Amino acid sequence: MRKIFLSLFFFSSIVLESTFFSYIQILGVVPNITMILVICFALYYEEKNGAIIGFSAGIIKDIIIGRLVGISALTFMAIGFLVGYYNRKVFAENITTPFVLTVLCTLLHESIMLMVLFLGGHPMQFGMIINRVYLYQTLLNALVAIPIYVMISQVLNSHFLRKSY
Repeated sequence: MRKIFLSLFFFSSIVLESTFFSYIQILGVVPNITMILVICFALYYEEKNGAIIGFSAGIIKDIIIGRLVGISALTFMAIGFLVGYYNRKVFAENITTPFVLTVLCTLLHESIMLMVLFLGGHPMQFGMIINRVYLYQTLLNALVAIPIYVMISQVLNSHFLRKSY
């Protein structure tokens, strides 16, 4: 049941992110809902499942959006692993936890994406990158992460999706 739920949840979030949310840009950026979901789910599962969830979500996103296939998969896998590793060390029920983790993970994800683009020979405008990518994208993702995390927490703590120990 959990695997079906996760698959449908991520697939619908990727479709919404690439269609609906692309028309609702704030300061020229769209929230990375898929990465936020990887962070939220990895807070509830250990590093192995966090990495699997991250890789699966990333590869689906890469295929649907049509970017460099595998880049999001690798970065989301790393994010899922790291957040899953630290889920025992942080107080996951604290609302600041997903906020801080989303800030750090957005910076990591965007840095890797920019490094790949730079190494691929794409022209870079560093003023735009600092403003739009690092500042706006990071803040937007962090603010959007809070209500998503609250919703995910309620769903995961429900009877049919409760994690087993």
